Amino acid sequence: MRFTLTALTGCMAVGLTSLLQLASAAQIPFSINSYEEYPEPLQPGKLATSHSSKWTLPRDSNNSAVVFDKHSLALAGGQQRLFVFAAEFHPWRLPVPSLWRDVLQKIRAAGFNTVSIYTHWGLIQPTSNADSIDLTGINDLDYFLTMAKQVGLFVIVRPGPYINAETTVGGMAPWTVNIDAVLRTNDTAWQAAWKPYINAISRMVVKHQVVYDS
Repeated sequence: MRFTLTALTGCMAVGLTSLLQLASAAQIPFSINSYEEYPEPLQPGKLATSHSSKWTLPRDSNNSAVVFDKHSLALAGGQQRLFVFAAEFHPWRLPVPSLWRDVLQKIRAAGFNTVSIYTHWGLIQPTSNADSIDLTGINDLDYFLTMAKQVGLFVIVRPGPYINAETTVGGMAPWTVNIDAVLRTNDTAWQAAWKPYINAISRMVVKHQVVYDS
């Protein structure tokens, strides 16, 4: 409980600071170097096509739902700029899923448009058997992503497999210390260990990804 309250307090403090910074930024150019190119400051939600027509797709992707240029991310093939203001929240550190909505609502009310999360391999896959992967309860990613959308937040999902986050073995499944592999390398045995977990997370996330039909 102590860590939860500390996280919430910090979130609110950062949120208020961000709002003050945004209010100040509204009176000045987007950046000193781009003053002539952008005579008015860019704001979240402003149409991107009025400023740039050269957008880059994410690597190995043909989906233009999320693109970027040297200034920011943009949605819908570049039709709307997105400046990411993200708070950090680790759902498994608040092991009562019914309380997650309250935290997300506070994050939204503090002025953030995004929440960044880790998923914890060690909690999700307790044994080397892929059948032990459990995305329910405190690991219910589908529930969390659905709730974030309802609250009005984008989500940055960071599954690791190594997350650090002051967790034992950096969030990796503890049984990996016993496999015959060099961990956190391109060792094929190491890759075989984490792929079932990453695949399970990916299948869940893809259902909630931003999509765009041009």
